[in-house]
Amino acid sequence: MKNLLFLLNLLFTLVLFGQNQANNWYFGQNAGINFSNGIPVALDDGVLNTPEGCSTISDSNGNLLFYTDGIDVWNKNHQLMPNGTGLLGSISSTQSGIIIPHPGNINLYYVFSLPETGGENGLRYSLVDMSLDSGLGDVVTSEKNVLLYESTSEKISAIKHTNENDIWVVSHASDSNKFVSYLVTNNGIQMSPVETQIGHTPIDIYDNVGAMKISPDGTKLAVAYSSEVLDLFEFNATTGKPSNNIQITDFDQGLPLSYIYGVEFSSNSKYLYVSETQDGIIQFDTSNFNYNDIINSRYDLTTNGESFGDFPHSALQLGPDKKIYVAHFEYDYLGVINNPNAYGDQADYQYDGVYLTTGVSKAGLPPFIQSFFDSYIKFEGNCFGEFTEFEVSGNEIFDSVLWDFGDGTFSNQETVNHLYDAPGEYQVAITLVDGFNVIEQNQTITIYDVPVITSSSDIILCSDSFDDPLDFNFQNQSILNIESNGQFMTSYHNSFVEAELNLNPIELPFQSENIETTIYVRVFNKNNPDCFTVSQFQIIYLETPDFEFNENWYLCKNEEVTVSVPYGFDSILWSTGEVSNTITLNETGEYWVEVSNYYNDITCTEIKYFNVSNSDVAEITNITVDDWTSNSNSIIVEAEGIGNYEYSIDGIFFQDSNVFNDVKYGDYTVYVRDKNNCGVVSEDVFLIYYPSFFTPNNDGINDAWKIKSIASESSYTIDIFDRYGKFIKQLNPDDNSWDGTFNGLNLRSDDYWFILTRYDGRTYAGHFALKR
Repeated sequence: MKNLLFLLNLLFTLVLFGQNQANNWYFGQNAGINFSNGIPVALDDGVLNTPEGCSTISDSNGNLLFYTDGIDVWNKNHQLMPNGTGLLGSISSTQSGIIIPHPGNINLYYVFSLPETGGENGLRYSLVDMSLDSGLGDVVTSEKNVLLYESTSEKISAIKHTNENDIWVVSHASDSNKFVSYLVTNNGIQMSPVETQIGHTPIDIYDNVGAMKISPDGTKLAVAYSSEVLDLFEFNATTGKPSNNIQITDFDQGLPLSYIYGVEFSSNSKYLYVSETQDGIIQFDTSNFNYNDIINSRYDLTTNGESFGDFPHSALQLGPDKKIYVAHFEYDYLGVINNPNAYGDQADYQYDGVYLTTGVSKAGLPPFIQSFFDSYIKFEGNCFGEFTEFEVSGNEIFDSVLWDFGDGTFSNQETVNHLYDAPGEYQVAITLVDGFNVIEQNQTITIYDVPVITSSSDIILCSDSFDDPLDFNFQNQSILNIESNGQFMTSYHNSFVEAELNLNPIELPFQSENIETTIYVRVFNKNNPDCFTVSQFQIIYLETPDFEFNENWYLCKNEEVTVSVPYGFDSILWSTGEVSNTITLNETGEYWVEVSNYYNDITCTEIKYFNVSNSDVAEITNITVDDWTSNSNSIIVEAEGIGNYEYSIDGIFFQDSNVFNDVKYGDYTVYVRDKNNCGVVSEDVFLIYYPSFFTPNNDGINDAWKIKSIASESSYTIDIFDRYGKFIKQLNPDDNSWDGTFNGLNLRSDDYWFILTRYDGRTYAGHFALKR
């Protein structure tokens, strides 16, 4: 091992940095940064002045070659190339172009240019030959502004082919959902693109605004549209075709001039970042390529600085240091996402990230071949307690490999499973030797802690709270028996499988449907939700005493009242201090009874409150009758007393009203009953009625005239007169009918009148007919 390390140190002077081609950036208004020392350092020598589009390229040693705004091309001395004007790109294009090295000639570079908002110039390329102009480079006249595709949007990105040599350059049509992918090979640009129609179609020319990026590993592609549409695809770096579109539209926060603009992937190709010009930066986890997982992983990054300018969050661009930089329009700082391979706040978005000294940021940053940022260090599994698998990324073959896992251990295997002793950050290094070329890369990885749940406590409640929604969060620590250090978060599920897969989390507060329910809880590291433990607990409802009980009891005059509850409970306590199931009370007032069931350490108690009031039998003070009809008579009963009374005229059916209507003539007994069971009083009532005619012809039907139901009265007189007022007959209880004769002679058919004088002095008058 010592000999190997000595050889590697000897070869270090021959190291080739493929990523160094992205070491110099020029953008905005005379702004620039350089990454040669591993950290961005502001440059003040640039002459670029562009509101958006720009592109830069350096050689493999990180030395600046040239840069462009899509119209003019400046060499490393910041001078216009002799033929470097008049390119048909646009400074107002989101991505005005990209510079692609010729795979087969180190002196040749293709400058791809794009118009603004679907302009007429289309996608074009111009060839730069670095052997011209004494090695400063110039645009080749015969290959300047060569048209590739007529109608394109402001979007372009590039990635290496899976053969590790050729390069895909991908753009998008301005008037359809068509992607065009051009392959750059050792023989130059293949002029016939691979065309794929999929995803969103721009709704107007302004919808062409917004960036496109391919993930560094070449497996995904993201496109932003100003209409607040984000298209995400899987990408095939062998065929150049996007597929499996996932469309996300939930962005608009209602702020003026706010729309999604920049997109960028983390260097591990796991996280996608999207900038909203007014609202901030959004993170999505794309490791599980399905809509629900990606949407549910959304995290809105907060800043540790103040937002300035009209478009404080514009272009996003991954740097050689694996950090993502954020353009702030009209501001002298770039923002930076310091740890884009981490989830949530751990990504660490810093608004004032890089001071530009004399330069000013605009909306754009230079794009590069995304493969520049793909790491040779590929790893999977970063949860403490599980193996982390390391392997060399890509298809290249190396003479030797040396891993340094950052914890004092090493390996020379291309693929190795390593187990860390503790959670934390580790600086992993890889040294790759290919002949006399040595490639070194470093990457900080985080091993995340996994919660250890020693036991789970059930939630045991009394059944009287069954209808109350439950919020488990306040009980996390007691339920899960884990330290509340803010590192872990929880979600709750109805099954173990759903908890394992993080599907269908229960919305809190939770409403149980059964007296026993098993809840599965997923406890995960908030900085890496894939590091989790699943446990379970039960929600158990114990029976609370439940029984029917009257809230109002009544004391009748000179009596007591007995109040009782059912048998079968573990304890009974009355407000009087008694503990039996029955008590006798002789005073009015407010009382309570407490009934309990015991379950080990839990007591379920029900308290019933009740009131004892006075009541008494009624006193009938008056009965008013309205009779003299066959079926339309009425009775009104008036009663007094402290009770609650109901009324009846048959002793069977009682009513709350003291008025009885449509009563047939006859004999009745009026009843007044106390609803509180203090007794019933009654009084007789007679409703009388007389016939309007009679026929005294000895046929046994209506042969005599008399007042019906009058026999129940003890005294009365009925005087009968003819139509001229002549007295004919007087009736009384002993002689209560008239046969139509006077002094033994039959009177003729005619109308006759009568006057009734009742026992109480009331008189009634009427008439009837005698018919023969």
